[in-house]
Amino acid sequence: MLLKADEAAKRLGVTAQQLRTMARSGSIPSVRCGTRYMFSEALIARLLARRSDSAVCLWP
Repeated sequence: MLLKADEAAKRLGVTAQQLRTMARSGSIPSVRCGTRYMFSEALIARLLARRSDSAVCLWP
């Protein structure tokens, strides 16, 4: 399932604008659907799991 930027950002604890900036820079994978950035729900879950297992921040 794909999540809109605002939904994914809420799960990651960042703003939608920050998430779109990360997507544009390539620091987080995304798919463009027209003008929208979409994010894999499974990928977001893996990032959260990895972040909770590590003291290192995975993104700015």
